[in-house]
Amino acid sequence: MSVKTDEKRTNGAVKKDSAFFAIFLCWIAYITAYVGRYSYSSNIISIQAAFSTDSATTGLVSTCFFFAYGAGQVINGILCKYYKKRYMVSLALVFSAAVNLIFFLGVPFSFMKYLWLINGISQSFLWSSFIYLLSKNLNEAQLSRANVLMSTTVPIGTFLAYGCSALFVRFDWRITFLVASIFMLFSAILWFFFFKGAFSF
Repeated sequence: MSVKTDEKRTNGAVKKDSAFFAIFLCWIAYITAYVGRYSYSSNIISIQAAFSTDSATTGLVSTCFFFAYGAGQVINGILCKYYKKRYMVSLALVFSAAVNLIFFLGVPFSFMKYLWLINGISQSFLWSSFIYLLSKNLNEAQLSRANVLMSTTVPIGTFLAYGCSALFVRFDWRITFLVASIFMLFSAILWFFFFKGAFSF
């Protein structure tokens, strides 16, 4: 998905430092969100073994996430212009981090699908908010760079999630959820405290 310029926005130059930091905040937040999104699927075999479940049962948890995420994307794509992005993005990251932390601490398998549903809802606030903010705050040249950088978030985030899973599986597969939680909390703090320096609203 590409970042498009709002037709009503002027194409006046945006300060280079502010533009770079705006892109960076969205970039780092979405990478860490991907780690928190794939922390479950990257460990699904370990989870299946730990809880003695079959692939259909463990797959239901992922299905709940993507159902909530997909529906949330549609709704938030329409309503995101009305959100206070500083708070909503920070809260979305915090809620997703909290769900991952609960998974690390331990939770009965029967609760996982409900928690991962909450994770899907939380993460559905992010992409539309990033696109809206970038399109409103950057000029054409800066948006072109943003498109390139934001396109790297998926492979980097996915690599980190599966890399953590491969690294920690011999110790404790739950550590991946802890790492995801720490990453997203870090991004939430960055977003909340540096939002005003990066975006005009």
